[in-house]
Amino acid sequence: MENEIIKAKKQLEEANRRLQKKQHSLKEQNAIIEKLNVRLKNENKRSQQQKETLQAIVDSIGAGIVMMDLKGEIIFINEAWRDLFGYLYFNKGYNSKGNFYIDDNIDFSTEFFFREMLTGMENKDKIFNKLISLIHDRDSKYSVDIEQLSPVRRFINLYSNPCMSHAGRDFGRVFIARDISHQKEVDRLKLELVSTVSHELRTPMSSILGFSELILTRKLSKDRYKEYVEIINSEARRLTSLINNFLDIQRMESGQQVFNKQFNSMSQIIEEVVRLFEGTGDNHLIIYNNSKKNMPQIYCDRDKMLQVLSNLLSNAIKYSPDGGEIKVDLTAENGYAKVSVTDQGLGIPEYIKDKIFTKFYRIDNDKRRDIGGTGLGLAICKEIIKAHGGKLGIDSTYGQGSTFYFRIPLLDSIPGDIEGIEEICTSSVTNNGQLLIVEDDMTMVKLIKEILKNECIEMHSVGSGEEAIKLATEHDYRLFILDIVLKGRLNGWDVVKELKNNPSTADIPIIISSIYENKNDSSCTDISDYLVKPFKPEQLIKVVKKALEGTLDSKMAVNIDKELEEEILLLLKNKGMSAKSIEHSGDTLIITLDREEGFFE
Repeated sequence: MENEIIKAKKQLEEANRRLQKKQHSLKEQNAIIEKLNVRLKNENKRSQQQKETLQAIVDSIGAGIVMMDLKGEIIFINEAWRDLFGYLYFNKGYNSKGNFYIDDNIDFSTEFFFREMLTGMENKDKIFNKLISLIHDRDSKYSVDIEQLSPVRRFINLYSNPCMSHAGRDFGRVFIARDISHQKEVDRLKLELVSTVSHELRTPMSSILGFSELILTRKLSKDRYKEYVEIINSEARRLTSLINNFLDIQRMESGQQVFNKQFNSMSQIIEEVVRLFEGTGDNHLIIYNNSKKNMPQIYCDRDKMLQVLSNLLSNAIKYSPDGGEIKVDLTAENGYAKVSVTDQGLGIPEYIKDKIFTKFYRIDNDKRRDIGGTGLGLAICKEIIKAHGGKLGIDSTYGQGSTFYFRIPLLDSIPGDIEGIEEICTSSVTNNGQLLIVEDDMTMVKLIKEILKNECIEMHSVGSGEEAIKLATEHDYRLFILDIVLKGRLNGWDVVKELKNNPSTADIPIIISSIYENKNDSSCTDISDYLVKPFKPEQLIKVVKKALEGTLDSKMAVNIDKELEEEILLLLKNKGMSAKSIEHSGDTLIITLDREEGFFE
């Protein structure tokens, strides 16, 4: 019995040793598993970061990307694709896991996807069949430029390629779409430029060279000699006009065109152009109808207005080869002078009305092919009218004639003094924006305009706070120069408060120009600079430039004797404030600080 107990005890001890050994082995395995879990967690985190990075890169690419698997099912769509085709209702997006999904209520299929994608595109049936055939094609590449007519007008380049790994594994097919409307427009302009130059330049040049050669090599009668010289002169003028058109459109589009705007009567401008074109052709009768004899003046460049009207009348005559009446109408509509030129000619097809004002564009058909022109005239007219705050448009019925019209603001549609509106830009620099001068002293207004006349700023002026607030909501001003004492119920500080409480004007800098050297008012903290009259011209120019560049600094205006200047600077230094610059305006010391904004007495 005792032997059996000893034997059982030994077996139990052996079992305990084996169990302890297994427990130790399990601990080692658990440690290894824990290390593997940590490594797997880090790998998953790194993989997720790589996935997010790849997703961000793909989404930031300026092209739409769709990935389909071997069955033709969509497994990925990037953000650019959804932006490109955002009008399609199947573009639902991504779920919480980042996977693309489609509404379950939509009977979705690959065929449905492609049909919707090709909405409004030319040759869509042919392209659709090709896209379907590509789904199971493991080799072919495909690229096509497609014109889309609706719901948006544009050109799309669609490219497709099999998607395979380096090891040869086939993942499916990728489709890439890009909006190439800009490239197409550039290509069109290049072709039109070459076509225009080759025809419009070489034709008159051929005449000039040919007739000058005859003059040099032949003995001609006096009448024949005069005839040839007149032809050469006419063709030279034609060349000059063409070159001027090229230069005009280039200057206007680059913002370097200088407009000499003054107060003019639109009726007188129209009458002058009508007189120039009367008797141009025996088949045309030009009729001018002015429905408002005492229409207010417009603020415009007279020569440019003559150019616009001359172009419109010239086109009306050219494109009504069978003659008829050409009516010029002047009316007033909602604060604008509207000028219309109506002919009974060929008319404009509906589908090209939005192209008619683009550079070099000319309608190509049999009736128009023999009518000369560069395709620049209407583009130039559009830029001129736009620079005058107006808009050029067209109403036309194909085969029945056209009406070209434009609207220009009348002077009585702008609040404030008519004489207080002035645009000055004597250099080729692009206009720096609009400035509103709120000042009841017209002599002071004239002085400010004279000081700033070379800064390329369009300047408006009013004398009351009420007018200033109304005008501020109607124009896109970049700066206000404001006096404290004004006409009417509101003073300068009232205007400051109104402007700062309006979200549309709250961020526009305000410069106070006042005879008061200091005013203890909380509104001072809302202004950008304070000029005490009289101030030096260079002071005004400096603060205006800084305001337009967004670099105005914090200021302190202090009434102080010059002898105490050093004590003030020492006091500021002891308070932890450093002075950036020091200026004098009369008896006022203006200190520009590196920080701490405000005005202190």
